[in-house]
Amino acid sequence: MSELIVTAIWGLLALLVIQPFRASWAVVAFLALANVDMSGAWFHSDEQVGVANAVRSLALPAWLLLLGMVRLRLAGRSPLAGLRRVARHGGTWLWLALVGYAAVAIVWSPMKLAGLKLTGALVGHTLVFLALVTHDLHRRVESRHLLAALLAMVSLGVLQTYVLGGAFEAHSAQLAHRFTSFSSPQSFAVGLVSLGSLLLWSPAAGRWARLAGTLGVLGVVALTGSRLGLLGAVGALLVWLARRFDRQRLTVLVGLVLAAALSLAVPAVRQSVQESRFGELAEAAAPGSSGVDEVESVGWRRSVFTCVLHEMRVRPARFLLHGSGTSSSGLMQGVCTRLFMVNINPNRVLHNEFLRVAFDWGLAGALPVLGLLALLLRTGWRGWRVAGRRPAAAALGALASTVPVLLLALAFENVLQAASAPGAVGLALVFALAAAREPQAELPPGSSPA
Repeated sequence: MSELIVTAIWGLLALLVIQPFRASWAVVAFLALANVDMSGAWFHSDEQVGVANAVRSLALPAWLLLLGMVRLRLAGRSPLAGLRRVARHGGTWLWLALVGYAAVAIVWSPMKLAGLKLTGALVGHTLVFLALVTHDLHRRVESRHLLAALLAMVSLGVLQTYVLGGAFEAHSAQLAHRFTSFSSPQSFAVGLVSLGSLLLWSPAAGRWARLAGTLGVLGVVALTGSRLGLLGAVGALLVWLARRFDRQRLTVLVGLVLAAALSLAVPAVRQSVQESRFGELAEAAAPGSSGVDEVESVGWRRSVFTCVLHEMRVRPARFLLHGSGTSSSGLMQGVCTRLFMVNINPNRVLHNEFLRVAFDWGLAGALPVLGLLALLLRTGWRGWRVAGRRPAAAALGALASTVPVLLLALAFENVLQAASAPGAVGLALVFALAAAREPQAELPPGSSPA
């Protein structure tokens, strides 16, 4: 019965995406659909191709792009306006160079199916970004649509976690029952932070709306148990607060401090925090502890990173130039993770996109990635400055606010392989709105959140 409910939700949202009558709500439905991963925890991704996720990552974004181009034509504008706007930026060509090299590097990869799927995900990132840019060139994404997408995400989280008992939490073989939609808690949290940042910077939102929205997003992110998501949410808020300390920011700050103080004064809440993943992190930072290695997931990641770096040092020098092939880092599952009997997507082994790039693609892949990061940081800085002076440039402010959570996700998660996950789609929306709404001199770099 539960499987039928999830399938019905996926089908209904997909129908809303492909309907040609309400473009804005097609975008909202796509943002919601990103939260419905049909593969679940037990899908053998190293041996199979998930048709539903392939449709969600490639076919539906391509349809949205086509629909956006048709609507531009009906509005008397060039249907290629979005593509031309993005094509003028060097970051676009750096991204396309990375996608092209990933496709070529499948040739010498020992994991060709995984490599093909990762390259498809990179193409999916591109299609999602271009589709969202094209739709927003005639303002099809407003604050009310962002709010609707956020409410849809939370509603799916309530359904999955509390009504269906958490059994569909994607990628969770242990079924930890953390609050999330039908997707991984980490990606769900990044998606919340991305949409929350757009609402936080929206000039249409008053200070009480910002306060309520900020408290809501922080509360839901805390429920996910994602330390990365909570740090990213706090970083997004600090970037917004630091730009100009006006009355709205003072109201939000005071409201957050009072809410936190009142919550921690309740014994049940205080005990819950101490026993949570955040309490584990705070305990590891306390004097006398052995540091972050006491946090199980952090210590595990650190051991994997150390092992992979060692393997890279002892392999033939030629791999430093061209890498071992797209998705070859999946081989490290049996070498560095001691989980060779567990069903793990080869593209989700390393939990670090910088190591993935270095291992799979070597210097040839690292150069465009470093160029993209440099452009991202420069644009984030410029956007933060411009958004403080011009309310119309709010999308650039949201871009600046999402830089912390993006860097954290790249350093500790698997962003590239999940083109249609809530985190990747949320970041793509932030970048797309900045690209569609700002003058050429202030556009964000690249054509993907990755």
